[in-house]
Amino acid sequence: MFGLIPRVISFVAAKSGSNLIGRRVRFYSPEGPEAELLENLQGTVVGRDNSAAVEVIRVQLDRPITIAGESVSSVYLTPRHVHYDSTVIAVFPISVFVAIDEQVDTRSVIGQVMMKLAK
Repeated sequence: MFGLIPRVISFVAAKSGSNLIGRRVRFYSPEGPEAELLENLQGTVVGRDNSAAVEVIRVQLDRPITIAGESVSSVYLTPRHVHYDSTVIAVFPISVFVAIDEQVDTRSVIGQVMMKLAK
């Protein structure tokens, strides 16, 4: 039953033509090894790939962050919870894993944040 709500929201958002590409997002409530770098970070969604089992969202950051001595200007996000995807963000924030590589695996995840549309 719990998974039904995000599925309905995703369906309605998709049918209404909701598109996250080009929209501004903000991160808050970070957790994980690089949490302090992710607090109040903002950026623009520049890509979205939902062809695999897990959706990957690419965000170009407003300001680069430094991870292990490397400057990172874009990050890759994947929803933390099953049944949630980027279309749900039009209605309420979602929890996402933040990675520095589009594979979004355990080696590249730098934290977890709540993501919402920026005002």
